[in-house]
Amino acid sequence: NLTVAPDSDSILIVKNTGTNNVGVFAASGDVLQLGANNTSYGISINTSNQATFAYDATFNANISGSSTSTGSFGQISIVDKIVHAGDTNTHIQFGTDEVKLRTGGSSRLIARDSNIELYVPLVTDSNISGSSTSTGSFGSLVSSGVSTLTGAVTLGSTLKVGNTTIGNWASADRIETNGDDLFMGTYGSHTTVLRTNNSDRITIAAGGDVTI
Repeated sequence: NLTVAPDSDSILIVKNTGTNNVGVFAASGDVLQLGANNTSYGISINTSNQATFAYDATFNANISGSSTSTGSFGQISIVDKIVHAGDTNTHIQFGTDEVKLRTGGSSRLIARDSNIELYVPLVTDSNISGSSTSTGSFGSLVSSGVSTLTGAVTLGSTLKVGNTTIGNWASADRIETNGDDLFMGTYGSHTTVLRTNNSDRITIAAGGDVTI
């Protein structure tokens, strides 16, 4: 063993820790600090063997821990991505103003400073909401429950409900059904009106009277 004692309460020990192994230790009760240029330290190891980095750290190899490891970081700088161990095509990848969530080698979610792109169905047990000025688009929207729309809904083409299609095609606004009877009317004591050119043409009163 080599013991270095700069003063009475600071002792550095260099010793053999096994075959072809050499260890550097602070004496019992002392903190080991490592630095360069004979100025401030870069790494401090306390009496519980916990290491603290005083400056940015660069690692050219993997950093690993057990499934129960805990710790905290002020900031981690990553050049490219965080990869799931043993499943390398599943990772979080970073680009310029962009974060990609990838599974199975394909992007599932891409977050940019201008938008968020989702490439898989969105499953939620809660509400999806936006402001009165929100805009967006969907390739397809599937709802297994009751969907409530409190504002105006604009359809670029058609809306299909069962066998009934509502929308604009063949140069006309249409309501057509294929395979079912089509019922149009009101519940309760209300009037049904058919209009053209912004004027009433056929009025069906609640009692069944028809005015043309």
